[in-house]
Amino acid sequence: MKNKNLKIALIWSVPKWKEIENFIDWKTEIKNKIFEINEKIEILTPDDFKGDFSDKKQIFWFSSNMLQKSDVIICQTEKKLWLWTAHEMLMWKVFWKKIISIVSKNSDYRKKNLQIWDQIVEDRIHSFLWSISDEIIEKIWDLDLEILNPEKNNSEFSEIVVDSIDYYLDKIK
Repeated sequence: MKNKNLKIALIWSVPKWKEIENFIDWKTEIKNKIFEINEKIEILTPDDFKGDFSDKKQIFWFSSNMLQKSDVIICQTEKKLWLWTAHEMLMWKVFWKKIISIVSKNSDYRKKNLQIWDQIVEDRIHSFLWSISDEIIEKIWDLDLEILNPEKNNSEFSEIVVDSIDYYLDKIK
């Protein structure tokens, strides 16, 4: 990894309405783990937004700026992703940055022994998260310096999409 201060963006679905009452703030735990790895890492989050939530352009600018100036994104996927969080992940690939997804077993996007029609899938990770993530970890504590290395990311997302289409077409022949 280059000798520079790493910038990590944390994204998650910001709680709305009734979710606010039951929101478990995972950011403290992940910040502690990141600072344990390297205390010089800079963490950027949606909490840094100081603008007007009714101004869509401000929100879009803030998120785009946060993503562009970060080296790595960590996405908490314990609960369902809102459209905006998924959109941020796609935008991230526009900037060719690394995405780490936290996907616990038996969460909304990872199921153990899931029956789909007549098949049982032992460990199913949602195909969207699999395709867009450079790393998938089960718990915050699985993070280490190697996983955080921004230089170790997958090829361009468009290549993954094209390869996946070709793979599928070959399988159904």
